[in-house]
Amino acid sequence: MAVGLEGMIVINTKDAILVVHKDDIPKVKNIVEGFAGTDLERFG
Repeated sequence: MAVGLEGMIVINTKDAILVVHKDDIPKVKNIVEGFAGTDLERFG
């Protein structure tokens, strides 16, 4: 249960939970693109 998350996006996977404000989605995209060629690439 969560309270006060207006404008937030919650993504739940088997490996992680991501909570981000909808206005920050472009930042998340940049971070995920930075995973290419690293051990974190499987999360992209």
